[in-house]
Amino acid sequence: YVDRSDVTKFLKIGLKQEYMNVWKNELNLDFLDHMMMCDYKLFMCDDVLTKVDRATMSVSLEGREPLLDHRLIEYLARVPVSIKYKNNQPKYLLRQILYKYIPKDIIDKPKSGFQIPLAKWLRGDLRWLVEENLDSRALNDEIFDVKQIQNLKDRFYAGEELQSLIWFIVVYQMWKRRWLE
Repeated sequence: YVDRSDVTKFLKIGLKQEYMNVWKNELNLDFLDHMMMCDYKLFMCDDVLTKVDRATMSVSLEGREPLLDHRLIEYLARVPVSIKYKNNQPKYLLRQILYKYIPKDIIDKPKSGFQIPLAKWLRGDLRWLVEENLDSRALNDEIFDVKQIQNLKDRFYAGEELQSLIWFIVVYQMWKRRWLE
């Protein structure tokens, strides 16, 4: 979501190595396999599956994710990367199987995720959250470089795509206020 070098520009306290250990490739996996493992362990359960669960429960549905069966995951973890990603095509094996049953134009359409119009909201209806939480008086100057945060905010309002970074700071500020003050 956010590059480490961007964070070090506005965060006065350093990023401790122990926080980065989750990304270590101690199994000496191929880069793609390592990223897939990280996605599976972090992104899938902490993001995507949580959203699917909330969305389905909100309308009294039970969601199932058959492609996340542990036997299938364990098998595919052993498949060489050259087959998982072939001819510049991700999910190569899955696509080859699906082509037999579903029209190709449905399989090959662009991906669409759970994206929300965060930039639009933070510049519009939720601008008050940014103003309240990124105000120089609200920021702890022992943690943040307040000048850099103000610069980020100005650049964001000028149209730069910094919404994820802005949102992470807003959420931290809200969490801090709720739990630490």
